[in-house]
Amino acid sequence: MRHRSSILNTQTRRLSVAQALLVVAAAASLVLSGCGSEGDAADKDAGKKVAKGLGKTLPGPCSTTQTSATGKIYKKILEYKWDAKGKPLEEKSGPTASDIGADTYTKKWTWNPDGTLANEFFETSGPEPNYDWTYTYDAKARKATRKGTQTGYGTEDCKYEYEASSKDYNLLCNFEYEEKDDEGNVTGTVKGTYSVQYIFGMGQITERHTDGKGGTPSQVTQRFDKDGNLIAIELDSTLRGYPEHVTAFKYNDKGQMVERTVDSDADGNPELSTKFTFDEWGNKLKAVFEVANVGVDRTWAYDYSCW
Repeated sequence: MRHRSSILNTQTRRLSVAQALLVVAAAASLVLSGCGSEGDAADKDAGKKVAKGLGKTLPGPCSTTQTSATGKIYKKILEYKWDAKGKPLEEKSGPTASDIGADTYTKKWTWNPDGTLANEFFETSGPEPNYDWTYTYDAKARKATRKGTQTGYGTEDCKYEYEASSKDYNLLCNFEYEEKDDEGNVTGTVKGTYSVQYIFGMGQITERHTDGKGGTPSQVTQRFDKDGNLIAIELDSTLRGYPEHVTAFKYNDKGQMVERTVDSDADGNPELSTKFTFDEWGNKLKAVFEVANVGVDRTWAYDYSCW
């Protein structure tokens, strides 16, 4: 049976420009993970020993509790739901996320009968843009349109254009939102466009964002190893031709991410390192944050529950 951590990893290997930028900006936060194997019922069915306290029947819902092992005891609860095929349906911060002053969030996915993504929703109390997007597909099962709303752009109407001779494609968007004064009164309507180029290279995808509001073009490059694991996210916010911020990832021979580093000025000397350990079912056991020239900043222990 497939572990929940591997399901989430599969869903997050390909990131949008907005998501990649969020990963770069929030790389110090914990990487989310789901529940692993089941409890007693599955143990009897599979004839396999399972870890104590991981719940009973998958798919979930499940929750992950992260507890700080250093300094004051904090807790952060994340909840997950999947469908019978293992596709994610919902991911959200639990009721005690406020214990650490963390931003709350909810992610939701809706799937078509053929397995394509119909809708994705993200809402947070943090600085990241909220969005609610619905997709349609062409005869080749490729995304054809994306319509919905996004923070900063209001209502969006986007279409995909594909290159005939390569995997490259473009996302072209029209947007419209109301402009308001400091008191919340509507003063006018802003309309514009933006585009995203998806450029596929050897082991990498570059997303180049051109903002119709007149902002400077920017790009994020994601690099992958031969197994398809994301190994680096490089931000070039002004198209200078070299990254100014790099988040890197390392994996063990099981494909589990064991270390993430953040190099905020891309000088080759990461300022922050997070190392992960796992149990035999692929569940995260511990995350250790270390700041360069300072030492261990905080250690998080993971506990899982499925019901």
